Amino acid sequence: MEEVKMTNQPSNSPQEEIMDISTPTPNFEMSPEQTIQKQEMSLVQKLRLDSSQHQQKYVFQALDLRDNHEYAVKVFMSRDYLQYKIEVSNYQMIRISTNRLVSMLETVDKNQIKHPLVYEGQQYWNYSYIVMPYYENGTLLDLIMKSNKRQIKMSPQLQNYLWQECLKCARDLTVKNLLSHLDLKPDNFIIDNDYHLRLIDFGHTIIYDQPSDSLSGTPNYMAPEIHQRDRRKYIPWKVDIFNLGVILHIILFRQAPFQSTRLSDNLYKYIRRGDFNAFFSIHRASGYPMDGLNLIWDCLKEDPDDRCKSIDYLLEHPITKFTNPNSNMRQNTFDEMSFFLNSQ
Repeated sequence: MEEVKMTNQPSNSPQEEIMDISTPTPNFEMSPEQTIQKQEMSLVQKLRLDSSQHQQKYVFQALDLRDNHEYAVKVFMSRDYLQYKIEVSNYQMIRISTNRLVSMLETVDKNQIKHPLVYEGQQYWNYSYIVMPYYENGTLLDLIMKSNKRQIKMSPQLQNYLWQECLKCARDLTVKNLLSHLDLKPDNFIIDNDYHLRLIDFGHTIIYDQPSDSLSGTPNYMAPEIHQRDRRKYIPWKVDIFNLGVILHIILFRQAPFQSTRLSDNLYKYIRRGDFNAFFSIHRASGYPMDGLNLIWDCLKEDPDDRCKSIDYLLEHPITKFTNPNSNMRQNTFDEMSFFLNSQ
């Protein structure tokens, strides 16, 4: 990832900025013979490539030829077998399943494979996969990028609704299951058929208050303390708070707040210095609600102990509670989401 340079040259468009921090996607076409034959599933299309920490897990939309239902199938190649085992174990840690956490329907270990996966004309035997529900509306990242493509800013009602939905998903994981996600980002929130958000991808999940020195998350979203983990263990739920601050910034501004929290980053340095005005001037925040800017700032602080104290605190914040529960307003919000999601 290139370092962000502060120059007088035109900056990337919001869509380009979002693409910079989204999950990388290789340019390839699916061949019609691609099938997972053991489970009689036909791969319809590639949804994304999850490449956190240099591990490649391909996620496909698949049609089960037995019941004619569509599913999402996450495929782990042989070199990522350990990550497959970790992710299955993490799913099993979720004791209280809710409609805000996408469930694991089935797992198939590489030792159970009896037929190859045909991929770009080559056969692979050493792969494992996880089967999950498929939702055709895509992810929160897809919604934001479609808003950018149409060059239409989302309404404050929709922005706040999406923020509230992200918080509710994170709360179900942390408060009800005592777990932290550690990889919260727009492409890990699926939009279901009722326009609610659901959290996916539990490959980094750990106990919420258990100090950790593991390398977790996606580089562009990593809290600064993860880069310092060799010197001091970090507290997982405080990393989630940081990630939620990044998400709120993306929802409001349709671009990432910075490229990295490393010392070399020319945008995060303003947060490190405590220069609120300079940071938001760079992001052209004039006209945005001060409550929202303050909340982003309080989530992104370098010192984890100075950040917002809990997800419940975020849910009680004025910008979150601004969401109007009136049924007509809620329907307008869903209509706006549908407008963006159905755009080409």
